[in-house]
Amino acid sequence: MYPAIAGSPKTALSSTLSAAGTTAYVDNLEKLPAAPNLVTFWINEDEWERCIYSAKSAVSGPGTITIARSGAGHASYASNAGFEWVAGTKVARNPGELDHSLFKANIEDLAANKASSTTGNQTIWVDKAATGAGTGVDKTNAFTTIAAAIESLPAIINHEVTIKIVKGSTAYNETITIQRVVSDGSITLRGEYYWYGTNAGTKTGKLDLGSGDFGYSNRAQIAAGDLVWATKWSGTVSASTPSESIIDTVASVSDAELTLTTNTTKSFDTTWTYQIVKTIISGTVIENKSKTTTITGFGFTLASSAHYVKCSNADLTINYCYVANSGGGCIGVYSSAIGATRCYFGAFVSGSFSGVCLLDGVFEINNCVLTGVRGITGLNCSRSRNWSPYNHILPGTTTGIYMTLNSVGYFTATRNDATTPKTPATSTDASYIV
Repeated sequence: MYPAIAGSPKTALSSTLSAAGTTAYVDNLEKLPAAPNLVTFWINEDEWERCIYSAKSAVSGPGTITIARSGAGHASYASNAGFEWVAGTKVARNPGELDHSLFKANIEDLAANKASSTTGNQTIWVDKAATGAGTGVDKTNAFTTIAAAIESLPAIINHEVTIKIVKGSTAYNETITIQRVVSDGSITLRGEYYWYGTNAGTKTGKLDLGSGDFGYSNRAQIAAGDLVWATKWSGTVSASTPSESIIDTVASVSDAELTLTTNTTKSFDTTWTYQIVKTIISGTVIENKSKTTTITGFGFTLASSAHYVKCSNADLTINYCYVANSGGGCIGVYSSAIGATRCYFGAFVSGSFSGVCLLDGVFEINNCVLTGVRGITGLNCSRSRNWSPYNHILPGTTTGIYMTLNSVGYFTATRNDATTPKTPATSTDASYIV
């Protein structure tokens, strides 16, 4: 479509335009909108010619327009031929039947290809053991793959969409890309069950769930093998420097009491917080390209040279997740903003891999536990910003914090037990570790 000009003002040819000429001399170019656009030459209502002009020699004043005398957009009162127009012929951008045809075609195209959008908040279920209709409306009729649930989403998300994923007899093994237009809504992927809170008792080798903890009413769903990570706090719980962290699995459960598999001789009291996840995703790479996406309550276990969760030109929140990769990195953030709360990130492979890797990103991480070859920010925290309170980088990590290329990191009350806590050791290369 071509823009009009208010009032369709008229100007005139300042010299004769031949029947084949493509340069028209006009008295006042201000009367014509910017190129490309349509122009009509006429003497009276019965004698006219419409052309597309591709250029104006100036914005205003006398000058020339470059016109096409054939092809799409060209028409005239007699067999669409070009005619000679003498000096003084009227010239204007007049709306006409071509504009109407273009309007109509665009409206019809929009109607035919109108992007679907959500009509209300919805919960979509995924259960790889489901045998129902596969519509995702409930557990019985759940989708059997995460990818199928994502593909079922409309193009535009204007409401809150939650995808609940039930623990499978084996881990979900898929490659998933989340790419939707999120307008006023959000997309949340979450495990069906997960738990977090403050340890309620003092016992050896055991954790006690408190009645006010998240997921307490579903504690009967906790089972042997569920992933656990916990942190002991030096002062105010969840708001001071961590003093110790452990990674473990559930060995057995009795009501609200969990017996751990490995840390059987360690004493746990009310200075400890815990997280437990049940739904496991293994071998899956999740790439987020949508705004306002949240991933909550999963155990990710991978053996791949790729980052497990990648976020490109998007916003992502990841909470209460266990992310471990024995073949590469955990989180890759590229030109994105990402937040993480009470997560575990572990990269267990020799080489230049990391728990978290940022490039042109912003990462706010708190109450998290990290380990790996490079630890918190990975091989390259480049041109990025980090706000990171109350985290723990575990012993065994080669380099805890690595920053370069104008990066800035603020690490408040972070316990850094890496062999080399930070690189650079002081602010260099316009990078700062505070």
